[in-house]
Amino acid sequence: MKRSVLNIALAGDHSLNLHALAILLGQQGGFDVVSISKDASQLGNEIAHGGLDRYPHIVLLDINFDLHRATGIISFLKGAYPPIRIAALGLTKDHEAILRLLHMGVDCYIPKNCDADQLGPILRKVVDNGNYTTPLMEQAFGKPFGSPAHETNPAADNAWPAITASERRYFRLAMSEASNDDIRRRMNLCKSAFTHLVAKVFRLFGVRSRDGLVVALYRNRLMIKDDL
Repeated sequence: MKRSVLNIALAGDHSLNLHALAILLGQQGGFDVVSISKDASQLGNEIAHGGLDRYPHIVLLDINFDLHRATGIISFLKGAYPPIRIAALGLTKDHEAILRLLHMGVDCYIPKNCDADQLGPILRKVVDNGNYTTPLMEQAFGKPFGSPAHETNPAADNAWPAITASERRYFRLAMSEASNDDIRRRMNLCKSAFTHLVAKVFRLFGVRSRDGLVVALYRNRLMIKDDL
């Protein structure tokens, strides 16, 4: 049965990414973000105490971490709430990793650098049809386990010559849970240089906060692994 508004729960270990996704889905309309959780325990509490009107039709997992950290959420959902659909959003193009997610019960794997405006329609197709096959999933199905990974730098697919290496490094750290002071220290910048860098990046994307920056990175298909 098709629904006009879909309840969606967001889960992952980076709250900034999840809040950015909530903003993106809110801008597209047709979604009600019923919970934002960092792990299976929190997600379980949110579902159990949310009531029928807050029961999620789909959970979107932000796979910004090793797969074993996602396994707990996937296993919990498949065991306790099998009707709930699961979509994973990630940066990997490793076919074996994508197949592992699908074998664990994920209904759709979506690359983070997809067209942001297509995210909502894809999620709706997953709920309405039971699954949705993306091109990356088709490639994964066509390759046997153990085939070489073909990990690429997603930002290179949409290179902006005006963005410097220092700015890209800031992107990666800004998406993490690190505080601004911690980011500045890890970049080995003085306060004035860091303030200038942040102001320049915010002006470039027309934003005023790190939340806004992450939304802009999604929209400009410039998501980068925060593995620094």
